[in-house]
Amino acid sequence: CAGQGRNIVGTDIASAISQRMFSLYVGHSFSDRWSAEAAVSINAGRLADGPDSEAFEHWKELYGEGIYTGISEAFYFVESSVSLQFWPQHPYQGPVISIGGCIKDRNGPDLTAAIGYYCRIWKGMTAVLIYKRDIIESVKGSNMPAECIKIGLAYVF
Repeated sequence: CAGQGRNIVGTDIASAISQRMFSLYVGHSFSDRWSAEAAVSINAGRLADGPDSEAFEHWKELYGEGIYTGISEAFYFVESSVSLQFWPQHPYQGPVISIGGCIKDRNGPDLTAAIGYYCRIWKGMTAVLIYKRDIIESVKGSNMPAECIKIGLAYVF
């Protein structure tokens, strides 16, 4: 019989497509219900000129003047994070609850909380759906709910 996967390598496809945010994460399960994960993300949209004036005008119309000042800070270049996950069933299978921290090059440190689901597709390939919030940014109101949804692929081994 196949052994339980204790390591994972993955990427977030939805953020790469919608926000040009390329991320890579690795994790290790150190017990039957707990794992640790580290991730790094690079904002390729930041390599360009960032949002243009038309995008800022749309944000002002939709969300008001207050979000306009915070959105320029949201366009960071690099984010690194670490987290601790609890798995009610098995590591890298089924539901997961996560808590951790992240550091963005512009905004500084923040706490993160996430909930999600991992579904095996074929052999070690796994589909990942996560809803992850940055706590301090959420209190400030500078992170949008759509940015919190992570849909990706991972390989469990």
